[in-house]
Amino acid sequence: KLREQADMIIEIEDQLRRADRLTALGELSAGMAHEIRNPLGSIRGTAEILRDAFPPDHKYAEFTTILVKEVDRLNQVLEDFLRFVRPEPTDHVHFLPAETLREVLQLGEVPARKANVSIVTEIPDLPETEGEAGQFKQVFLNLILNAVQAMTGGGQLHVTAETCENWVTCRFIDNGPGIPKENLDRIFNPF
Repeated sequence: KLREQADMIIEIEDQLRRADRLTALGELSAGMAHEIRNPLGSIRGTAEILRDAFPPDHKYAEFTTILVKEVDRLNQVLEDFLRFVRPEPTDHVHFLPAETLREVLQLGEVPARKANVSIVTEIPDLPETEGEAGQFKQVFLNLILNAVQAMTGGGQLHVTAETCENWVTCRFIDNGPGIPKENLDRIFNPF
């Protein structure tokens, strides 16, 4: 019994250290995001001024539009990162997992094809599920891209989904080498 309690104490200490690291990362991230946002705002404003200076058919007008869109994309990356380190409470948001999976699979088709990876799916219609669709899209996309990158010589990725009791289960199974044993205890650590 003492051994079990000692193991439990070690586990709790590990969790506390992890929580401390995430808290520090969150505080650092908030400060960095503020410092990055200011120049991004200046770059966007300058790009808008330049865009307005050129007529729509001018060869540089397209470049200024691209610049504004890329600044917006970087700002969105910052927002997503901050949302990750400081999750916002969700008020029982719902999404359709099958629809979300199918959208993400479309995004993964091109990288998979380029890597000589075929994607086999079995995704029936699934019930509406509690969760935020955007977060699940990111998870699904990461799983697909990680699988494609792991199969360096090509291969097959099976994506299946099913409902069992009150749960929706999504599986991503590839024939890559798997996660190295020394990294298994770190798979849920961010970054």
